[in-house]
Amino acid sequence: MNKLKYIIGGILLLLAAGCEKDTEPTNFAPKLSTGEASEIYRVGATLSGSVQKSEGILVKECGILYSTIQSMAEYEEVKIAAEEAASFTVSLQNLTPGTTYYYCTYASSGRSIAKGEVKTFTTIANSAPLFNSLVLEAVDEQSITLSTTLKDEGGSEITVRGFCWKLSESDDEKEPTIADNMANVPLEQLVFTSKIKGLEPLKTYLVRAYAVNSIGVGYGETMTVQTKAATIPILAAITEVNSTPLSVTVESSVVSNGEMPIQEKGFCWSTENEEPTTAHIKKVVEGDDETFSLLIDELKPVTTYYIRAYATNALGTGYSETFTYETPLNFPDLDVTTVTEVKPTTAKAASVVISENGSEVTEKGFCLSKTVEEPTIENSKIVVPGTTAAYSVVLTNLESGTTYYIRSYATNSKGTGYGEVAEFTTAVDIGETIVSDITDTDTSASAEILTTSDHLAITEKGFCYSSANAVPTVPIQRRFLLSREMILQQI
Repeated sequence: MNKLKYIIGGILLLLAAGCEKDTEPTNFAPKLSTGEASEIYRVGATLSGSVQKSEGILVKECGILYSTIQSMAEYEEVKIAAEEAASFTVSLQNLTPGTTYYYCTYASSGRSIAKGEVKTFTTIANSAPLFNSLVLEAVDEQSITLSTTLKDEGGSEITVRGFCWKLSESDDEKEPTIADNMANVPLEQLVFTSKIKGLEPLKTYLVRAYAVNSIGVGYGETMTVQTKAATIPILAAITEVNSTPLSVTVESSVVSNGEMPIQEKGFCWSTENEEPTTAHIKKVVEGDDETFSLLIDELKPVTTYYIRAYATNALGTGYSETFTYETPLNFPDLDVTTVTEVKPTTAKAASVVISENGSEVTEKGFCLSKTVEEPTIENSKIVVPGTTAAYSVVLTNLESGTTYYIRSYATNSKGTGYGEVAEFTTAVDIGETIVSDITDTDTSASAEILTTSDHLAITEKGFCYSSANAVPTVPIQRRFLLSREMILQQI
């Protein structure tokens, strides 16, 4: 009896405990929404979803689950950051063509997982090629440079690909097709790029990528591009190619002709204006090459020159940035030496110091040699005193019938400058002419060649005479020639 009492009492205690009020759970599942699939192609699709959570709801991860099994007993997951869970899209890739997939939004607290509505999509078995985004690489007055990549070749070999374009003439313009203009691109390039040329300045064009496979023609997104307006030419900065103390060779190039023919190009310079124009000193460079150069010479020493390249089209003249060239102090410049009054043993030489080039001349004269064709002061020099620019000297003690090389020189603090080399040959030395056996109609004459030098071969010898000129010469008076063996001629 006592045992029964104990059993009944235990049951009552259990019933009392079961009648206590339930406590509310501290975490509720978030509200999940599964969006429709979009951008479905052979091996991919774009899926969307949203996770709405209120205060106190814990979401550690969320995203999309997808599977080829309708029950989704096995699945793949695409995670997104929990803080981006409000609304999101994911791109699925590497799917199987022509296959049905099931997917849903999910959220997990770490202990449990909640799933949204399960939806479905089917990848395409085969299709025309698909493209990723079109990128505008460059645009100028007459060309557009574009690039893109293939998103999917469509399941069969691509035979042709490239870009197609057309001029936009209205707001409701149809998209360009291969029936319009095309620029093909080699099939080997993973990222293919093309520069579409021959466009008009300041015009709007519609352009998109295309590719052809066995299914058909696939097109990328259409881009609207406006070419730049025609302008005056644009030139590159000048570079120095070569220089001497009083000359410089400069080079530039036409970066853009402004989409109009170049009518003239060259260089202009000034010693006063830091931005010279063609109104200053200029020199035209002929030819159609984009890169062109010019030797600017006969510069003044210790002078700053401002130089700019220029090019002109129908709209005007464009200039490069200013290039500055400073000529240094230099040795003197001299004129060519002139030689006159050449006799068997003497001659007169003259020259001029054209410029001292910023430093006073301390010595000047001539260099003379029988063997050195460009004599210097190290060979032989004849100093001429005085301070005048023009100077001369009588050369003495020369050898008759001999060739000499001579040039002027002048020295200043920077060094010695030389004029151009002159060459002269002294006259043959002939002894006194002896006339004998004079009659009414003839006479005898004789003379001796005194020159013993081997430098000059005698090519002609004889006598010249005149009844009117007291000093007859060969060009205008009558003459008789002698052979090399003869020293006497009857006349």
